[in-house]
Order: sequence, then C-alpha cells, then structure tokens
Amino acid sequence: MTSFRKRSLFLVCTGAVSVPLVAAALAYGCTAVATISFDKAGGPAGSTVSVTGKFFGTHDAATDNTNGLAEIRLGSLTGPVLATAAPAGTDRSFTVQVQIPAGTPAGDTFIAATQKRADGTRVYGTPARQSFKVTAAAAPAPAAGAPTFLAPNRVTTTVPMNVAETLTLAEARQAARMKVKRSSRGARGIRASCSRRTRTSATCRVRWTSNGKKRSKRIVVNAQASAASAW
Repeated sequence: MTSFRKRSLFLVCTGAVSVPLVAAALAYGCTAVATISFDKAGGPAGSTVSVTGKFFGTHDAATDNTNGLAEIRLGSLTGPVLATAAPAGTDRSFTVQVQIPAGTPAGDTFIAATQKRADGTRVYGTPARQSFKVTAAAAPAPAAGAPTFLAPNRVTTTVPMNVAETLTLAEARQAARMKVKRSSRGARGIRASCSRRTRTSATCRVRWTSNGKKRSKRIVVNAQASAASAW
C-alpha cells in the first residue's frame, strides 16, 4: 500500500471517530445549566418563598423512563425535601412555593434544587443552588383584647438649672435669721431688716444677742439660699 493510500485511510478513520465526538460535545455545549431564582432574597423561619427553576430535565409522568421530579432542599444537597416540581415547556421550567422550616436559625444559607434521571444519575447541569438569608423573626404583636401591664407609677421632677425664683423680703429675713442661728448657737432675739438688691437677692442687717452682748451683721441673701433655708 502506497504512502498516499495510507494517509488517506488514516484521515478517513480519524474523521469517522471525530464526527460523533464533536456532535456529542456540541450537544452538551448547547445544553444550558440548571438555575433557580427566588421572589425575595431572604425571610424568617416559617415564611414562604417562591422558587423558579429553569433548564432542568423534562419530567413526563406518563412514562417510567423519564427524569425524576426536581427536589427543593435547604442548606444541603441531601437534606429533607421541602417541595417537588415537574419541569416542563421549552425552557424546562417550574415554579413552586417553599416554606422555610420553623426553627431554622437566622443566618446565610442556600436553597438547592436536585434532579435525577430514571437510572438514578444526576440530570446534566444539576444541582442548582442560590444563596438565601434566613432573617430573625419579628416580635409578635400583642393579641387584641390582651391586658396591658403598665409600669409602676413614677413621678419625674424636672428641676430647671440656673433659674432662680423671685426672692421676697420676708423670705430674705427668714433666710438671714436662719443663717445667724446656725452660725451662732447661743443667739437670742434675732431680728433682720432687708432691702432688695435684685429680683433674686437682698441685703439684710441682722441684730441679735449672744452671751449678753449685742451683735449685728450684714448678710446678702440669694434666692437659692432662701429656698435652702426652708429645709
């Protein structure tokens, strides 16, 4: 056999083998990978989320030789099945409502959709996964008609800072006498005469007797001092 015939036979054989391989590669290359999406990115345990899947294997319930149902799971590819769906149509899609199990801890997790062929192997392009955030549950609102418990009665007193009341002359005389009485324990016959300096202060001349001697003293009384003397 000439070298030309050998080369020709080699090219024919190579072409015969490569054509099916290329066809298979093109078939797989044109097959879309399965995807899922949600109507919301997260929710608390017990809430419901709508899951939409596309490009899964078509399920035909009329025959046993078919792909299985798409199975929806939370946080695991092998965990409990929360819902099932039958992909159909040209985009082999489905939409199903899934409830997040009660007691699921808050945090980041994922929802997955798995599917198997009739022989138990995975459908091409599956599983599909998408992140999902389980949020903390809101505090329950009080039931209608439920008794409302109030905190014990409290009286809050607001004392204005640096604001003095008007000082009367009677208050000034009382404050001046009290000041002398506190500073001189043996004081007797304490008398005070006062004149106003400002709205909140007065000047008082106080006279008293102590140890048989007459004494006098000039005292300036402020409104704060007057109020303190009442105690």
